[in-house]
Amino acid sequence: LDAALAQPCAHLVPVRLDLTALQRQADEIPALLRALVRAPRKRAGQAEPGGSGLRDRIAALADTERVATLTRLVQAEAAVILGIAEADGVGAQQVLKELGFDSLMAVELRRRLSAETGLTLPSTLAFDYPTPTAIAQLLLDKLQVGQDQKRSAPGRGRRRAAPADEPIAVVSMACRL
Repeated sequence: LDAALAQPCAHLVPVRLDLTALQRQADEIPALLRALVRAPRKRAGQAEPGGSGLRDRIAALADTERVATLTRLVQAEAAVILGIAEADGVGAQQVLKELGFDSLMAVELRRRLSAETGLTLPSTLAFDYPTPTAIAQLLLDKLQVGQDQKRSAPGRGRRRAAPADEPIAVVSMACRL
């Protein structure tokens, strides 16, 4: 009561609120009370619900369409972050930094794509993979769609480079001469 009387406001009403009950109804909270309730936190590494559906949709597509579909997803998310009305405003091969992407926008893009795919993405995503196509290729690699067929195919696998191609071997052979 003393704290209320010390306030310069003319009308104050003491109200007992059950914040845990409000927390459970997070999507139905009146606008006046939204600042009192925190959004539920997600645990690190926790898969998002949207990820499995996207993986299934991508798996159903032909190999040539997979990267194109993921590229359109990245373009759409980047357009939303940049405030562009249409996803076509972000070119598939356009460097995001040239469009005005800063570090906060890059974090938001990473967050949105992680939520959409259910993947854990690197914090430097938009800078290590500067174009929507490069990001889409990373997403496809991380989703591992079609990887089972590639692994089981005979003669397909990672081959180790010949020892002469390795920089240490080349330097070693040059020192012997």
